[in-house]
Amino acid sequence: QAAAQKKAEEQRKEQERLAQAKAEAQRKQQEQPKTAAHKQVENLIAQGTAAAQRKQLSNAMLALDRASRFMPKDNDFAEESYRKMADAMFNLAENSTDKQTKASALKKANEYIKKGLAAKNTSESQALAAKITNAQSALQAQASPSSKPQTAQQTNTAASRQTQPAAPQKNTAANKANQTNTVNNANTQAAAQARAAAEAAAAKKAQAELVAKKHEVDALVQQGKKAAATGNFAAAQSAFKKAVAQMPSGDPTFAAEQYREMAEAMQSLSKTDPAHKDQALKEAADYIKKSIASKNDEAKAHYVYAQIADAQNNTALAIQELEAARRFDPQNAQYNYELGRKYFAQKKYPQARTAFEQAVKSNPQFEAAFFNLGMTHKIMNANDAALTAFSKAAALKPDYVRAWIEIARMQDKKRNYGEAINNYRKALALEPSNTSALKEMAQVYSKQKDAKQAERYFKEALALGDTDPVTYYNLASVQLELGKAAEALQNAQKALAVNDKDARFLYTYGLALEKNNRLREAEDYYTRAVTADGNYSKPRINLGRIQLEAGRLDNAEQHLLAAYRAEPSNFEVNMNLGKLYGLKNQYGKAIDYYANAIKMMPKDIDARQNLAAVYLSAGLKENARDTYQAIIKINPQAWDSYYELGKVYISLDNKAEAKAVFEQLLKQKPNYRNAAEVKKLLVNL
Repeated sequence: QAAAQKKAEEQRKEQERLAQAKAEAQRKQQEQPKTAAHKQVENLIAQGTAAAQRKQLSNAMLALDRASRFMPKDNDFAEESYRKMADAMFNLAENSTDKQTKASALKKANEYIKKGLAAKNTSESQALAAKITNAQSALQAQASPSSKPQTAQQTNTAASRQTQPAAPQKNTAANKANQTNTVNNANTQAAAQARAAAEAAAAKKAQAELVAKKHEVDALVQQGKKAAATGNFAAAQSAFKKAVAQMPSGDPTFAAEQYREMAEAMQSLSKTDPAHKDQALKEAADYIKKSIASKNDEAKAHYVYAQIADAQNNTALAIQELEAARRFDPQNAQYNYELGRKYFAQKKYPQARTAFEQAVKSNPQFEAAFFNLGMTHKIMNANDAALTAFSKAAALKPDYVRAWIEIARMQDKKRNYGEAINNYRKALALEPSNTSALKEMAQVYSKQKDAKQAERYFKEALALGDTDPVTYYNLASVQLELGKAAEALQNAQKALAVNDKDARFLYTYGLALEKNNRLREAEDYYTRAVTADGNYSKPRINLGRIQLEAGRLDNAEQHLLAAYRAEPSNFEVNMNLGKLYGLKNQYGKAIDYYANAIKMMPKDIDARQNLAAVYLSAGLKENARDTYQAIIKINPQAWDSYYELGKVYISLDNKAEAKAVFEQLLKQKPNYRNAAEVKKLLVNL
């Protein structure tokens, strides 16, 4: 008993070892990269298995025989593939009621399993081989000849001869008639059997001829595909024409597949052979039309037709065929993706969004579909949805430069400037010479009021070959902020040299001239900027300011009001209009414009001080007092406001408050520039 237990334990361990070895072999096989041949064989086996499940013997044999011809030199893969092929044919035989079909399917199954065992002798293949052999034996047993049972009439006749006495003479005629009928029935039955046998033989012959013809057509198509793959247009054309001439009738599925393969081959050839591009596309279109005519509900054929139509610049037909492909295969990610791109190009954004959404639903790893979904959301102003889609694209493909740039743009729109810069940096880490990312990141730095960093990255973009005049314009703008007037003038001039009609370029050049103390020339360029774009407020504001400082109030008013109409929420234009109307003693208007400026920038001290001054000019001392108090509350170190508030209190005959304000000013700012005047006022108080 102990010996038996030991033996059982050894057998168990051996079985475990074999199982582990098998699992390891399968793992290694899965880790091996699949070649084009591996993938082609897998596709053909899938086609053959599907045909077998539909009990289409000839189509199954055709696809599986092709898989056998293309089988790569990979024993593990070959064994598994042949076993799948044999299993498909075995199942077809099991599910068929026709003996001839059973026999043919089992014969093929036996052929495939032998090849599998030759590649690698496994227990699975051995078990399947045994099942196939048993099925063949059972079928042969059913077909073996056996002694036929006597007919009822023959039995009765024999019995009659044994039991009945000699019949009278008058029954002789009847007996002869019965014998004649028996002979006739036997002849009729024999004739029927002969006809059935002949029909079966004819059907078998026809089936064999059909299979042979399909093999011949398939061989021609494969020959043409190889020629097309090597760029031999004439050879491909010749082989395909022969295949078309010999295409068998009565099997639309086979014909549709062959025509589609010819169309795909010609379409691929058109991409690599410019000399025959148009002719190859024309023939591809002819073949795909034949494929669709043979079997209209094949989604892939419509997709191929769409690609051909697209290559022929027939956008309407391409969309029509893509819609058909999606109709027959609604979940196909590629069909939805390509259709979405077409819709997007035609600005049919809701349809494009729907198509891209289905594409990413069907294939959650489809980064390009997520990116295009993001672009669609972006153009539809769904910025949060766009940001989500771009983020998924970048997560799936971390080196997706365009996705990182679009994420940065979305963050910029949301005024998340720090996040925008971080994402531009991710794009630049992958592609340091991307001038779009450099320029746009520089603009974000400019929005952050970091002119130094903005200048750096605008310069980098130009150093890397960017020639966009807007980059020179932007660089000049930030250099003006940095006080680099001479450099700004040079870059503004470069922008203007490319386009001297752009109002922005004219204005910036004028501003650079003004900063370089060339005021007369600056006025000329501001005027040219206004002529180029009458609604551009910046040059009008500067012209108004210059006229205002020169005392030409009417001219200043004309420019400033035009700027206000174009941009009523502009702080600078409201400040200048407040000053203008203060000088013109139109205090009501001055107060209104300064109040507007304060609404835009509530913490701006200059705006409030100017408003207080206008209140004083208008005799509204209490309003001036309140305004100075508000300034001190906002900025306790606004020393001039203490000084002015004290004087307002004196004018209001409130000496106590005036004294308190002046004493507070001298205590907090002993060296105040008007300290001597304050002390004199205190003495008088």
